[in-house]
Amino acid sequence: MINLNETTTFNYIDLPILILSVSYLGFLFSSGYNFIKNYNKSKKKKEVIIIRGVPGSGKNLLIYDYEKYTDDNFLICSTDDYYKQDGTYNFYRKEVNKAERYCFQKFHDGLKFNIPKIYIENNNNKLWMYANYISLAYAYNYKVTIIEICCPDEEHLHYFNKRSIHNPPYSYSKNIYIDWDEDDNSIKLEPYLGNFKGPLPGDSLPAYPPITKKQLDNELDKYREQNLNEECIINSDDEDENDYSKNSELESYDIIDMIDKNDINEVNKRNIYINRSFNDNTISLTLGNKEQEYYLNEIINYTI
Repeated sequence: MINLNETTTFNYIDLPILILSVSYLGFLFSSGYNFIKNYNKSKKKKEVIIIRGVPGSGKNLLIYDYEKYTDDNFLICSTDDYYKQDGTYNFYRKEVNKAERYCFQKFHDGLKFNIPKIYIENNNNKLWMYANYISLAYAYNYKVTIIEICCPDEEHLHYFNKRSIHNPPYSYSKNIYIDWDEDDNSIKLEPYLGNFKGPLPGDSLPAYPPITKKQLDNELDKYREQNLNEECIINSDDEDENDYSKNSELESYDIIDMIDKNDINEVNKRNIYINRSFNDNTISLTLGNKEQEYYLNEIINYTI
C-alpha cells in the first residue's frame, strides 16, 4: 500500500538510466512512425496504368509524357516487345497468344518486384483483354488507372494508322476501331497530333483521301462566295486578346503533349527491363547500365 504522506527522495544515480530509457522509447516511437509513414507512402505510389488506343494513337508517347515530370522507376508491358528481335519488329499473327502470355508474365513479374508504376500498353479495345490485369493488380495492392486515347472518327483513324511505327494494315486498325468497348471507368485523353518535329499546324489532320491543289482552290472559292455578303470583323478593338473565358472548358482538358528524343533518353534511365531465362530458372532486371539477376523462387514480394 502506498503512503501518500510519505516523502520520497530521487536517486540521482538512476538519472543516466532514466535518460537512456526515455531516449530509447523516443527512438522506437520515431522509427515506428517513420516506418508507417514510408510504408503508407510506398503503398500510395504503387500503381498500374492501363492504356487503351488504336494503333498509332500515341500510347507509348503518353507514357513518356507522363514520366517526364516524375522520378519513379517504372515498367512497360506490351505485346509488341515479344515481336522485337535485335531491334527489329517482326509481327507473326500465329503467335499472338504467345505474345499475350509473354506480356502478362512480364506484368506478373513486375508486381512481384513491387515496381512502383507499371504500364500496360496494348490496344485493349475489348474489356476482357485487360480484366485479368486489373484482378491481379488488386491482389498485389496496386491502384489501377485506365486511360483511353480518343479516336473520334475514321479521319483520325487513317492518320493514326499511317503514323504507327509498326505499319499495320488499315483493315486491322479499322477492326479495332469498330470492335471497341466503352469503359465508363476510363480517363479520356485527346491525342497528340504531330511527330517529334512538332505538332500539326492548327492540330489539323491531313485530308483523307488526299486532295489536289486544284480541289483545294475550288473549295476555297466556294467558301468565299458563300461568305462574301456576311459581316466579318477581324482583330476588333473591342476584343481582348487575353480573354480566354470562352475556351476555359477546353483549356481544362488533358491533352498529350509533345516530347522529343532527348526526353525519351532521359526517361529511359528509369525504365526497368525484365528478361526471363527458363534455361537456368533466373530473371534479370536492367535499369540504366545496371543489371541484377535473381532466381525465380526468390522474387516473391521483392521490393525494387
